[in-house]
Amino acid sequence: MGLTARTQLVAAALPADIVMILLSSFVFGLIFGSFLNVVIYRLKNGRNMIFGRSFCPQCRTQLKWPDLIPLLSFVFLRGRCRYCRKKISWQYPIVEILSGLIWVLVAYKSNFQFSIFNFQSISNFQFLNFVYYIFIFSSLLVVAVYDFKWKIIPDKIIYPAIAVALVYNIFNIITPPNLPLSGEELGSLPDKGGMGWVFIWPFLVAIIAFLFFFLIFYFSNGKALGLGDAKMAFLFVLFLCHP
Repeated sequence: MGLTARTQLVAAALPADIVMILLSSFVFGLIFGSFLNVVIYRLKNGRNMIFGRSFCPQCRTQLKWPDLIPLLSFVFLRGRCRYCRKKISWQYPIVEILSGLIWVLVAYKSNFQFSIFNFQSISNFQFLNFVYYIFIFSSLLVVAVYDFKWKIIPDKIIYPAIAVALVYNIFNIITPPNLPLSGEELGSLPDKGGMGWVFIWPFLVAIIAFLFFFLIFYFSNGKALGLGDAKMAFLFVLFLCHP
């Protein structure tokens, strides 16, 4: 959807609806961001990322629900553990806020926000599109924080993200939602193969990007960059160049 059409859509909605939609998207993002913090911590320590109660990493005291309210607990506790009074890392509120912003931006981009309270009006493609973007951006957020803290790009995050991106691209090949090119434009693509080129080129560019960074890694013996950077390049290109 073009910028003009999107602007008209926003203008057509009531201000109160927009505020409620943006706030609800942000709140859901905060909650999900709290889960992402759990993933980051437990991934490093080899703990189960789904099951198990949260605890303070300093004093190991099991946390209660008032200690786990996204963002608000950090503010009310003034950035310190309720039990040992040691400082809570700023990573927690920052990740939660970034996750909230991701949900707001993805909702806006997919136009999902205008039907979030009316699920009957949401098409299967809209829903899958929303989930896909949330998953990829959240994975990138986890990878970014993990890499910043420990200089490692975790395979347990990057491989599922690549797999999901591949499935999403294949899904678009089988059932393209909206192809913005006319028949003449398709016929004028570089390989003259028309439709096939539109859906194959993301895979080719992703492989080329991976090989480029892999060669740098290989010939520098990992001193210039790590193998994880080549995997990230593959994911980035596959994500950015989907049909």
